[in-house]
Amino acid sequence: MFLITTADQRFWKAGEDVLFLGEWCKIYSQRHIWSKMNYKTLPYHWDDREKFYRDFLFADQLYEHCLPMLSDRLNKIHNVTHSTRYWRFIVGPWLFKLIGVLYDRYLSICEAEKSQKVTNVLLPNPNSTDWVARDYSEFSYRIDNSDPFNQYLYSEIIRFSGNLFYETIDTPVSNPCKAPGSGLKKFPVKVVKKILYSFSRLVPKKINRVIFVQSHIRPIELACLQLSIGTVPNPGPPLISPKKTVVDPKVRKGLVMHLGRGSFEELLSKIIPVQIPTVYLEGYSDMRKKALKVYPKKPKLIYTTNAVYGDEGFKFWAAEKLNSQTKLITSQHGGGYGIMKFSSFEKHKIKLSDRTFTWGWDQTFTWEWEESNSSRLVPMASGQLISRTKNLKANMKGNILWLGMCIPRYFSNFFSQAVGPQVTNYLMDQKRFADSISDEVRSLLKYAIYPSDYNWGQKERLAEMCPSVKVCKGGGDFYKKLNEARLCIATYNATTYLETFSANFPTLVFWNPEYWELRPSAQPYFDELREVEILHDTPESAASKANQIFRNPLAWWQSAAVQKVRKRFCNQYARTSPNWVSEWGAEIKKLNEEEIFSE
Repeated sequence: MFLITTADQRFWKAGEDVLFLGEWCKIYSQRHIWSKMNYKTLPYHWDDREKFYRDFLFADQLYEHCLPMLSDRLNKIHNVTHSTRYWRFIVGPWLFKLIGVLYDRYLSICEAEKSQKVTNVLLPNPNSTDWVARDYSEFSYRIDNSDPFNQYLYSEIIRFSGNLFYETIDTPVSNPCKAPGSGLKKFPVKVVKKILYSFSRLVPKKINRVIFVQSHIRPIELACLQLSIGTVPNPGPPLISPKKTVVDPKVRKGLVMHLGRGSFEELLSKIIPVQIPTVYLEGYSDMRKKALKVYPKKPKLIYTTNAVYGDEGFKFWAAEKLNSQTKLITSQHGGGYGIMKFSSFEKHKIKLSDRTFTWGWDQTFTWEWEESNSSRLVPMASGQLISRTKNLKANMKGNILWLGMCIPRYFSNFFSQAVGPQVTNYLMDQKRFADSISDEVRSLLKYAIYPSDYNWGQKERLAEMCPSVKVCKGGGDFYKKLNEARLCIATYNATTYLETFSANFPTLVFWNPEYWELRPSAQPYFDELREVEILHDTPESAASKANQIFRNPLAWWQSAAVQKVRKRFCNQYARTSPNWVSEWGAEIKKLNEEEIFSE
């Protein structure tokens, strides 16, 4: 059978029996093409969730083995002597993502080889320099959105393995440069922020020693918080974009490593030098210079919510300042933290930080990494939750808002959630829910399409599976939509149900527990949600409860039993306080006086 690895049809062959490597190959809008082919689709190797967890541990161990070696080589190339923590800050997010993504693609090709069904596959001409990303954000965007880039990765693995017969064809490079917007604000907002920050730099440095970057705190509340700790209000430094830099193959030879004897380790050793983004290598000096020029010279404490992943200017500056004994405080941003059995983003943030503010929880993962890192967690009220949800109120004459989810077609990150092609099973669960509700409930349902579609065709699939259900766009005016609803139906483990819980908004939750695994410390709280029928493990059970309460969900929600469980849950995972600004100010002052530093 002819092997098809991606949805890039330049590498398809007509007129042959076809083996699709995974569901990601079959874009829904192109079903008029692939549905007519004589095809089979390989099962996804991480449908075995125990194996998924074991492979996460393997990837994590390999990352920790690889990082010091990569750090040593980067130090030599740049003629510096930075610590592993410094390079974890700068290159860590990219390195761990590369390991996970490459391992996923590698295992899929291994499954194709084991099937013994593949007779041929088409590959592009090898030219790795066409695909070198500028920075982490550009690399991540390509992983999530680019069929040609994933075609390149699969092709490199097939060539490395040498176990499949392939033909090479000449194709022009289809290369998405960077994510739309690249995180920049709209022009007026960007200019205002720049002016305000420029003014703040005129203030004596001994006053502005606590720096907030990507705080995700509303401007007025951020100003109040900054005043409470004796800092002049300002929105923080502007975003710095890395310049386009020519790839230098000679420099990249200095990154050659030998990570082990295993086949995958050999593959990773080969891919790292050719795929490391230019900002960490050829553009390193330029980015470092710009970051140190724009950002404050002598911060005493740095606070951020999300800049530790893709904000390269922040990462270059903060990594260097932390070597000078500056403290780093991070905070939770969104759901899943403290709840998921494992999360690569959560681990990275906590590992980097001197302290991490959580939304109430204080226990990390369940392996040996936990004991030495739980002390870094500081349970706090969430300013983000209370600011966003304080005006939410259920409308008992309104609709029922049903929240949809979508994820990239290709595996992107290690989380306890459905990944890659498992979104098709998630969508079938939504159909089961729609098939199980009463006609009265169906007439009230409004399905909010997840803002990012990743070519899954959410709207078209829903129209085919549940033609009578109304749909609307998700994102944007989410809170306005909630204020028009009597009940919220949440279908995945993320931020939305934490927002509705904290706002005391009637909510039903259902998801497949095989995909959304919980860590042991969270299990009792979710068991209590099941007992009062807030959380359901099947779509049919959630539909039955919706049929029962839809006329007046507030009466059920306000019952003593439900409220007791909700309050206990929120105190642990969605804590809020009307005095959160002063509470944060007091905690930051205290931390500013302590001698706390990470590795």
